[in-house]
Amino acid sequence: MWTLGFPCVANVGVTVSSFELLSEKSLSPFRMSMPMEERYTMCQSAGNETHYCFVSTSGLSEDAARIRREVFMDEQGFEVEFDDLDMVSTHIVLYENGVPVAVCRLYMDGGDCHIGRVAVVADHRGRSLGRMVIAEAERAAADMGASRTVLGAQVRAKGFYESCGYNAYGDVYMDEHCPHVMMGKPVQRDL
Repeated sequence: MWTLGFPCVANVGVTVSSFELLSEKSLSPFRMSMPMEERYTMCQSAGNETHYCFVSTSGLSEDAARIRREVFMDEQGFEVEFDDLDMVSTHIVLYENGVPVAVCRLYMDGGDCHIGRVAVVADHRGRSLGRMVIAEAERAAADMGASRTVLGAQVRAKGFYESCGYNAYGDVYMDEHCPHVMMGKPVQRDL
């Protein structure tokens, strides 16, 4: 196993004691339907046996789709959750002890990296997992050469994104039945 030389979690309230690259064999329980890319990290938080693993795919995996369907369609009532961007986006799924618990997608548009579809399953909220996913997406955006990360935040989640360093810009707009606002943050190269 290789040890990573940088933290995958920055300022998220989780102390990480180890990082290791996982082999493809050790990822087999994750039931990925799309080819996996290069970033497989496992983080073990100090003081317990909780293991976190990020898996990035270059297309929508079954696990990413399930989380998004559960959160955005079943819980929040969105009707149009999946679109053509899913096939050209990188999808990041956070696994806790082998169970998919959070997701986001990202894609480049000029110098901006758009982060979207950030979701954490209901019974895992309030544990900084959303912050972990955002931090991982920001690291990926830096690797992609982005100068800024942008996202369309639900207005009710604006405070969460502000606490992650994002600033709102532009007018509030509607996405289906839900008010959203654009938010942005310069990319830090030292993630």
